[in-house]
Amino acid sequence: MNKFHFRTIRGRMTVSFVAVFLIIIAFMGCSIYIFTGRLLEKKNEQSYIKILDATDEVLNDKVTSYAGVSRMILGDEKVQKILQTKDSGVGRIMEPSRWYGLEAIGSTYIYNLQDLVGIYIFDNDGKFYYQEPGKTSSEAELDADYEKISSADWYHQAEEAAGKEIMYGYDVLGNSENIISCVKILNKLNTSDKIGLLILQINKNTMRNVIGQFPTDGDIYVLKNQERIVYQNGYQEKLFQEKLEEILKNSENKYLITTLESAQDDWTLIHAVPRNSVFREAGQMRTIILIVAVAAVIFTVILCVTEARMITKPLLKLKEDIARVGRGKRSFTILTGMMR
Repeated sequence: MNKFHFRTIRGRMTVSFVAVFLIIIAFMGCSIYIFTGRLLEKKNEQSYIKILDATDEVLNDKVTSYAGVSRMILGDEKVQKILQTKDSGVGRIMEPSRWYGLEAIGSTYIYNLQDLVGIYIFDNDGKFYYQEPGKTSSEAELDADYEKISSADWYHQAEEAAGKEIMYGYDVLGNSENIISCVKILNKLNTSDKIGLLILQINKNTMRNVIGQFPTDGDIYVLKNQERIVYQNGYQEKLFQEKLEEILKNSENKYLITTLESAQDDWTLIHAVPRNSVFREAGQMRTIILIVAVAAVIFTVILCVTEARMITKPLLKLKEDIARVGRGKRSFTILTGMMR
């Protein structure tokens, strides 16, 4: 009679109490977890936007200055005149009269812009002027092969840009890992006729100063120009096991992506972080909730069993007394005392 069984009143009451408490605890735990996750996501996204805003200010101050340099070179009347003058020299390097005219202009930028490491100016015939300290003329001629340049994909992209500057996240002329290139097709000022090609070679450390140097917790910073990735920091294929382009598409919603269109045209700043990193604190909260829930379940079971016992014990006692009366006994005990 006193044994616990699901079919008994005590058993049914205990199971009902436990079920109700479990549903309440599960609902509260899930609500807290989801609310915490969304709160953390919003908080992190706001933080990333602030980071990108600050990065954009540095970008506008430093990197886009090279676009300004290319426009100033194009707008220089001497450059316009030299590039429209026929070169009668031998070889691919411009003849001295043209060379020295461009050198006076190029030196101004090379020695006044810390991260500008090289300037290359070509005319339509492939004759070129260059200024890159530390590089010999033979090395420059090897890199500045106009036939090879004019067949490259990046060159055709620059032509399609219709006079806009394009930033490439690599060295378009050589294989230097520390150089990125700014390319611009040079046109006549009063028409759209092409008169040459300008390539600015920029130290990649410029980007390291613009974009966060030490990404943490799987953060990825990306700088894009005209939908081309110019620079990224924090991405390692071995670590992420996905290509960067796939991460930025985020088709499976595995990453929290924050973007900022720069005040300067065609610049986009992107920050990506795995959602499991953002929800790490929520995961810790989930663990705490789970521990509390287990403790609550144990406590609930004990409480429910105790409560059920307290409720059913008088009923069982009453049942026994009724049975005794049926057997002819006239003396029995109730909770308020003895009755005869």
